[in-house]
Amino acid sequence: MSSTPEFKVTFFPPLHLQRRAWIIGVLRREQPASILDIGCGNGELLATLCQPAPWLASKTETDRANDDVPSTSNDPRNLHPSHVAGLDILEQELNYAAEETAPGLNTPYPRWEPLEVKLWLGALEVVNPEFVGADCIIATEVVEHLADEALAAFAPVLLGVYRPRLLLITTPSYAFNARFAPPDAPRPGGYPDPTKRTDRIFRHADHKFEWTVEEFTEWCSCVAEQWGYEVSLDTIGYALETDEWGRDQDIGGATQVAEFRRIDESNLDESVQLQREEKKQEMKAVAGAMEQHRLLITHQYVVHERVGTPGSLEEIADEVTRQFDVPGETHIRLQEIWFSDGIGPLCGGSLDLLTEAIEANSRLELLTEEEKGVGDWVVHRLGAIRRSSTHEWASSEADSEELSQQWSHVGPGGEVRPEEDWEVPQPTWISETEDSSKDNPWEGGEKDPWSNEAGWGQGAVVDEEDSSKQWGQWGNSEVKDEDGDNGPLWKGVAQDNNGDDLEVDLEVSRTREEPS
Repeated sequence: MSSTPEFKVTFFPPLHLQRRAWIIGVLRREQPASILDIGCGNGELLATLCQPAPWLASKTETDRANDDVPSTSNDPRNLHPSHVAGLDILEQELNYAAEETAPGLNTPYPRWEPLEVKLWLGALEVVNPEFVGADCIIATEVVEHLADEALAAFAPVLLGVYRPRLLLITTPSYAFNARFAPPDAPRPGGYPDPTKRTDRIFRHADHKFEWTVEEFTEWCSCVAEQWGYEVSLDTIGYALETDEWGRDQDIGGATQVAEFRRIDESNLDESVQLQREEKKQEMKAVAGAMEQHRLLITHQYVVHERVGTPGSLEEIADEVTRQFDVPGETHIRLQEIWFSDGIGPLCGGSLDLLTEAIEANSRLELLTEEEKGVGDWVVHRLGAIRRSSTHEWASSEADSEELSQQWSHVGPGGEVRPEEDWEVPQPTWISETEDSSKDNPWEGGEKDPWSNEAGWGQGAVVDEEDSSKQWGQWGNSEVKDEDGDNGPLWKGVAQDNNGDDLEVDLEVSRTREEPS
């Protein structure tokens, strides 16, 4: 092995957060009700999944998601799982996961939907009846740690027995390792293949293999066809540093990702069904001789007492009107109103009920814009007196006119009002909470946990695929901010496969010593 130092390779956001951003992006799109995290480790992803949505599933959000026309809104859909489970082979890691997912420790915000969390100790080769029919199974940086016997059971058990609607896998791309050295030069660092089957140098001492893009594609295509799934593949995670040999396009990203989707096989040939059933029974027989999974803990999250018992439309409208008691307040974002004291509980957690109350009230007007998220829609108090402020949404009368033409004006009863009847505030719209100097998401300051302005923090982080992992340690490693401390919540914007922005709420586990 060469003594030459490895090339510097850094990622921003850190690579493990980019992997999680990809997972959360798929979950937001697909909205699974039950999620199983295979190799959950210390529960960082599980803690994220336990975060309560700011409101109940909204009809407006659902309609946007089901619309055949792609939405131009940058408002991500919230997650609404009812069951979350984690499986790992290390009890110590699961004990940390139990702490991270304990009710009452994740957020000060109300919970509007019930959630059950179960943590299981055991090997993935063992068949757990509770996992059958899970909506989505996730395996983040797991397969490369599996011995031959476990890898052989991976697809038959997960795809053949459990039959999830979705299976999400991430694994390192061996091709990316070329970025650590000049072309045709041996990699100076890393770990030799422990199985001795190849002369490859891996990123982690416990990796049993690292697949090239072609090898991963072949494996995924094979198991997808065998078990009745279609699969889409990609790579994520590109280095901040420019490769002086121009290899980035050919090498691709540092992490390979695969999204398996179950297909309808109602007319599947009987012989194929028989072959699959025989394989499933074979796996069950092998698993039956192994130690069965042990349930370590069950968490039950209870909902707010006002869920199902909201106030009347008139009561809600009266409370919204009181938000305008501040002299000169004429326009307030819907999100600000929702998080005001008492509004959410009064609506029973339903954002749809809030918008219905506003639209039905003659004193209020809801200004919507297709390109804005629902929370950024604006409520206008009709007849209120405006005031000047340095926190303006429009810098002049002309700007205000142009801005007003971007909104759809919804009057009492929900009808769209003709343009000539629009009451355009003059000369400007103002908000006490909007400050144009805060538009830069990289600047400091406390952010709303659901705000589109929240940033990732600062500083590039070198990611060697969670190098603190030990033998069989599937979970994700500790996440720290630029000061080496643990923040309560990471939230940021990454890009999905289409280059669109994804906003991600990422719970960060408590500070503790990782095993060396």
